[in-house]
Amino acid sequence: MPPDFHDLTARLASIYSKRLALRTVCLSDTWPLFDATRHPAFNQHLLWDQPRSEWEVYRRVEAIVEATQQGKMASVSAVLKTTGAWVSLFRFQRPTGDEQGTPGTTRDNTLEMGLWTHADYWHGRFSLELGRMCVDAAFQQPGVEHLIGITSTDNRSSQQLMQLVGLHLQPEQVRRAGESGPPRPSLVFEVDRETWLHQRRAQNFATYEDQKPPPERPVSPDSGTAPNPSWWAATKAHEVGSAQPVQPVQPVESIETVGSHP
Repeated sequence: MPPDFHDLTARLASIYSKRLALRTVCLSDTWPLFDATRHPAFNQHLLWDQPRSEWEVYRRVEAIVEATQQGKMASVSAVLKTTGAWVSLFRFQRPTGDEQGTPGTTRDNTLEMGLWTHADYWHGRFSLELGRMCVDAAFQQPGVEHLIGITSTDNRSSQQLMQLVGLHLQPEQVRRAGESGPPRPSLVFEVDRETWLHQRRAQNFATYEDQKPPPERPVSPDSGTAPNPSWWAATKAHEVGSAQPVQPVQPVESIETVGSHP
């Protein structure tokens, strides 16, 4: 069964970690993302050039919002819980399959992950905090069996991040085409559900707690998350019937964008 991106977006938008909360991406994310692109190193490893205007970023965010609404990807913005300041945009989508040698591109149960993070949060392990809770949430989604991330061979920060969130370097290299310039040699990182479950049990892997847990919720001792899909369905029903809605909190290219920072 292929993953339901609408359901995955809803799941992601209901979780938070010690410092971060997630919400759905909106057009107003254009301006903090445009501000992020002003840093000289932000676009170093991206598949697109530094935008010349806010309008270019607006169109890019608009495309992400539309694809999310149409169920073609799952995307969320991460913000500081204390102030609502925009930290990062994270997304999951199916592998495009246009990179020669990319493993698993024909599998319906594989998702590719990626994020853009503002330079103000390149230090302090914010991307790690965000990445771990998103990986955790993705594998609790029915139909997700594999996660991959692809990053350029010279993007050491991104490579380190993917290993820290539980992905493993694959032997294959690929050449990834961008919006301009020649294809870039890139590395592929991957983790499957079985490996993730083993890591999660061994390392107390999950880092977030769900919002508004209903009464009688079966809590996993090493995580604040629902242990199975039936609990998630019950949670959604609980939220629909609640007089107090889940409170939103205040965002992608593939994972190579993680390492735009030094």
